[in-house]
Amino acid sequence: MRTCARIRNGVPAILCLALSLTGVPTWTRLTPTGVELRADLRDPPFWRGPLLALRDALGNRSLVFYRCYRAVAQFFGASAARAADVVAVDADAPADAAVASNAGADPAITLVARLAAELVHAANAAGAPVILLTIPEPIYVGGGDPVYAQVVAAFGALVAGTTNQLVVADPLLLAAETRGEATFLAGDGHLSPAGHRVVAAALAAAVLRCDGAS
Repeated sequence: MRTCARIRNGVPAILCLALSLTGVPTWTRLTPTGVELRADLRDPPFWRGPLLALRDALGNRSLVFYRCYRAVAQFFGASAARAADVVAVDADAPADAAVASNAGADPAITLVARLAAELVHAANAAGAPVILLTIPEPIYVGGGDPVYAQVVAAFGALVAGTTNQLVVADPLLLAAETRGEATFLAGDGHLSPAGHRVVAAALAAAVLRCDGAS
C-alpha cells in the first residue's frame, strides 16, 4: 500500500491510497471486528529479518531470481487466499456496506475491498476525502486481468455517491503507450518516469476536484 496526504492545519485534508493485491491476502484476515494482521507478522520469528534482507539483496541483483521468487510467492499466496478465513459481512456497518455486494467473491478481492473501505471510513471520519488509485500489471495495461477488474469495480462501488474518488490509471497509461512512451520499467512491474508523470497528472486533477468541492 502507498499513501500520500495533503496536510491542512495539522490534519490530513486529502488522502490518496494506492493498494496492491500482492501479499495482502496472506498478510491479513477478516474478523468480526475488522482486518487483523497475521499473528506471525505481529510477532515475527528472529530469522525473518535476515531472510528478507537476503531475498532483497538477491532480487536487486538478479532479474531471474526476482521473477522466480514472484512466481512462487504468487502461487502460494493464491493458495493461502483460497483457504483464508473470511467472515460474513454486515451491510449496515460502515466498512462492510461497500463490500456486501462482493460476498462470495475471491477472498483476496473481498479482503482488499474491506481494507480499503475501512481506510476510507477512517479518513472520512477525520474530515479527509480519499482518492483511490489503481495501477494494472504491465501485461494487463490493455485489460484482461479479471481479478484486477473486480477490484476496480469494488472500489468504484466504494466511492459512488461520495466525495471520494477513484483514479483508474489503465486508460491513461495505455494512451501514453500508444504515443510511444514506455510507462513501465523494462522487465519490472514498477512505473517508469513517464508512467509516474501520467499518474501524477491524474492525481493532481483529482486533488483539484477535491479542493473545488471543499
